Amino acid sequence: MRTELEVEDQLVNVIIDTGAAVSVITDKLRRRLNIPIFGKSKFRCTIANGQKIAALGKANITLRYKDELEILKEVEVIDSEEEDLILGNDIWKLYNAKINFEDHTLRIEEQGEIITIPVGYEREVAYESEESEDDEEYESNDEGE
Repeated sequence: MRTELEVEDQLVNVIIDTGAAVSVITDKLRRRLNIPIFGKSKFRCTIANGQKIAALGKANITLRYKDELEILKEVEVIDSEEEDLILGNDIWKLYNAKINFEDHTLRIEEQGEIITIPVGYEREVAYESEESEDDEEYESNDEGE
């Protein structure tokens, strides 16, 4: 799931990842946005393909959504050829965030106010069910028992 936020005053297409424990920025995006690494990190993450990556360090970022929301956040910096900012549960639980899949929004509580941010999907995958002869045999075996 993705949305556009300002990161260091530049519009960035960020990934909302409820499966990620912590938020990370790739070094390639960090460099483009001129964000310094401020410290070392012992963090290691497992990326989508199963590869384990050690963080290069930590960085502080400023996220903004219009004039409604400003978040200062420490993120882990990882080496990658991609330009990604992945916002994980470490940020969403602080703001009691809720995703509404029906109307494609992310709702955040900030100082008693509800802020609604539109979200989208990079691609939607449709699965079609096809019955095979094996399925029919399995079903007929169940009926006989």
